[in-house]
Amino acid sequence: MGRTRTLAMTLLVPFTHPIATGRLVRRYQRFLVDVVLDESGERVVTHTANTGAMTGVAEPGAPVLLTRHDSATRRIPWELEAVHVDGAWANVNTAAANVFAARAVERGLIPALAGFARVRREVSPSPRSHSRFDLCLEGAPGDDEACCYVEVKSVTLKERERALFPDAVTERGRKHLDALARLVKGGRRAAMLYVVMRMGCRAFAPAAAIDPGYARALARAARAGVEVRSVRCMADERGLCFGEALPVELVGGT
Repeated sequence: MGRTRTLAMTLLVPFTHPIATGRLVRRYQRFLVDVVLDESGERVVTHTANTGAMTGVAEPGAPVLLTRHDSATRRIPWELEAVHVDGAWANVNTAAANVFAARAVERGLIPALAGFARVRREVSPSPRSHSRFDLCLEGAPGDDEACCYVEVKSVTLKERERALFPDAVTERGRKHLDALARLVKGGRRAAMLYVVMRMGCRAFAPAAAIDPGYARALARAARAGVEVRSVRCMADERGLCFGEALPVELVGGT
């Protein structure tokens, strides 16, 4: 399922743990899903890192892809990685988006963010800052002191042919946008990168009907000079593959 669409793509984040397939039974308690494994028929509790609503990617009966982590530090060995929708795997492990983005930048696959010498993760712009950003790109071409701060969001919500974020109201997301805008106003470079984790989307847009405050904050950040980018991440049984850049459709607002 979904494999033939992505085998020719650039594999960026391979799965490093054993994989299994199954059927989703239900999602509950925010971080848990029940899955019936295809091979054994066993019903297992599975962890999900996705804290959003997972609208459209958590339907009972949907085929799912899991990884197994046999570690003394994990209470639940199974991790939900992808759900099969729109004829292909949609990655739902939000923790993977930052790894995917960092490797895409390192390989120069995002031209607007290419050419930096180093990529660091979870970086504060100053010791006094209360904000931490997912990526800090350092060593810009021609100016080794220049850097770009990047916040990364995983996108799984789809409406017609547009990928939308967020899938639930997010005050934290608005604060990230305001912090990026402050960086730009202070003379820094900053970008917002939306990683679309499913097929069938021709563009990205803020989900104004779900969180109008977030849509307005994104429009303000863009006007302030924050770069807004979107790329597609495609999944198969090997891991996460790089797709292509998607156009961004912003909405107005104050």
